[in-house]
Amino acid sequence: MISFVIPAHNEERLLPQTLSALLAAAERIGRPYEVIVVNDASTDRTREIALERGIRVIDVRHRQIAATRNSGARAARGDILFFIDADTQANVGAIRAGLEAIERGAVGGGCLFRYDGWIPWWARILLPIGSGRGPRGEGDRRRVPVLPPGRLRGGGRVQRAVLRRRGVGVRHGPQAARPVSSSRGRRC
Repeated sequence: MISFVIPAHNEERLLPQTLSALLAAAERIGRPYEVIVVNDASTDRTREIALERGIRVIDVRHRQIAATRNSGARAARGDILFFIDADTQANVGAIRAGLEAIERGAVGGGCLFRYDGWIPWWARILLPIGSGRGPRGEGDRRRVPVLPPGRLRGGGRVQRAVLRRRGVGVRHGPQAARPVSSSRGRRC
């Protein structure tokens, strides 16, 4: 089963489009799946919007996205986890690419993203750093490695040792996902 985990804090404006896109894409994949919205101390209708669509909701009060994602992972029933931000619309191509990368041995990944519309000056400076694209959003669309050679993101030797102890081989491979659109203009 695939578990899609969506950490969310006050996302009532964007969550409906995110869930609609994800549910449509997941249905087209044709594999068993679940969607979990991890509602992190929202004061708006985030929780209700997810429940209205039949989505499982886990309520937490972390106010830290890593802890919120981890709570979703603990609650997940699937053997494959996808973490999707509440302002991002995943499409079937991105999900399929991620599944193919996992089947080839990837243990982590990400995607390139683009914004539609106007971008503040400070974001235009930072966007090329995180996305591998030119300063105006043009330019090459080089792939970002799933796991950079020689290290794992955010952990290095410790994570590698834990994965090896659990019998998981650490492999490196191409980025799993293609850009998709988002209601905030974010593509992932």
